[in-house]
Amino acid sequence: METSGTESGFRSPISENAARAQIAVIENDMTELSPEQREAKRQKYIQTITPQLAANDDRIRELGGIPRLERGWAPINAESNDLYQFTMASIYLEKHENKTGKYLLYYRNPKDAGGMSIFGISRALDTLRNFKFHPLFLYQLFQQGKITEKLYTKLLNMEKLDLKIRAVQDGEFVGGSTPLMIVEGPLWQAQLVETTLLGCLDSASGSATRMATLAAILEKPVMEFGTRRASGEEGTVVAAIASVANGAVGAANTVVPIVAERYGLKGVDSKGTTAHAFTESYLQIDFKGRALSDLTKDEFQAYKEYNEVFPNAIPTVLIDTLKKETGLKTAIRLYKELGLKQIGVRDDSNITAESVLWIYDYLVEAGIPTEDFFIVISDGLSIKNAIDIRGGIEAERGAQFYNDLDIRAGVGGFLARPPIAGMVYKLAEWTDKATGTHRVSKASAVEAKASFPPVLTYRDNETFQDT
Repeated sequence: METSGTESGFRSPISENAARAQIAVIENDMTELSPEQREAKRQKYIQTITPQLAANDDRIRELGGIPRLERGWAPINAESNDLYQFTMASIYLEKHENKTGKYLLYYRNPKDAGGMSIFGISRALDTLRNFKFHPLFLYQLFQQGKITEKLYTKLLNMEKLDLKIRAVQDGEFVGGSTPLMIVEGPLWQAQLVETTLLGCLDSASGSATRMATLAAILEKPVMEFGTRRASGEEGTVVAAIASVANGAVGAANTVVPIVAERYGLKGVDSKGTTAHAFTESYLQIDFKGRALSDLTKDEFQAYKEYNEVFPNAIPTVLIDTLKKETGLKTAIRLYKELGLKQIGVRDDSNITAESVLWIYDYLVEAGIPTEDFFIVISDGLSIKNAIDIRGGIEAERGAQFYNDLDIRAGVGGFLARPPIAGMVYKLAEWTDKATGTHRVSKASAVEAKASFPPVLTYRDNETFQDT
């Protein structure tokens, strides 16, 4: 099935006066045209762009500000592209308009495991269905000589892409050098979508893979805490959605549940505890670092007031603000004096299997039933130390003990900033009526960067979804 698209990804409304001003700047150096010619050209362009301006305004009014909440999962703007895509597309149109191509999107080598959990396919397909360029953007490229008049006209009048897409499903685990997506169609169109597709899939799949791996190792609830470590708002939402779709029980970011529901993930919740600053705001310490009050009482007062403001929430004491033992004593006192049904403790520094077992034993020895407390760990967790923590606990107490232990994890930067997945988009074959179909390959001085057509045979096409 061909992809369809009727709506521009460009969301900012532009007034007619602003459009005129920008066109004036663009045409300022067009001295070869007479004033009458320039004015006629401006008028013609204003007539062309006016319907688009109205459509933009209607879209903003219709959504009532919702686009602000869609950042990070809305279709990527077609305008956010690499210049060389336009260069190649221009040449293809001028010299080989009827040539078609087949491109493969895959990744070369996994960074965290023997494969990757792929994520971002649905966003990529949605982007292709909405793949259109804003007229003013195209006009500027044309006037700067960066696209040909033929490509300018084609893109200006394009209602939808004429491409056939086959792709794996979001969440599918795929090995290296295996096609995640096959794109077929006019060579100039298939080339233009490369940057967009890689942008949808590379980082999102990195976060998804790390989360899926962590979930499989720990087999305990994992919360995504990456908002403050991600690369901006889009990076935050992409990493969080990829994480909750691959095993995370929730995310710290408060907009994620809204975006997740639109994506089809129901019941996603924002989760979090408190920062060290919360406790510190109750501590009375002078500029020389001397305590002016009983700091243990100050810490207790902080969480007592937490419970008063949020009586239905389970207080989770961040135990390493003062000393870990002091924080545990605060948690025990809260549980007993306030008659809580359950208490949580969170350790945010130097997490090891031994430290987890020490916390567990301390709370049990204080008389808190094991079903009445849980432990949250959240200090720079990664696949390696997750393996070490689980392995250490099981080695010391056994697999059944680990299975019964109520331990939860908060993971931030490890999910929010995955390494580059190494996804690539390579031409596998091209066809024209005169010479037929030709398979292609790319040699490279670096063996890992070479690409050969046999990659097509690595996967049974029946596992692909036809868009």
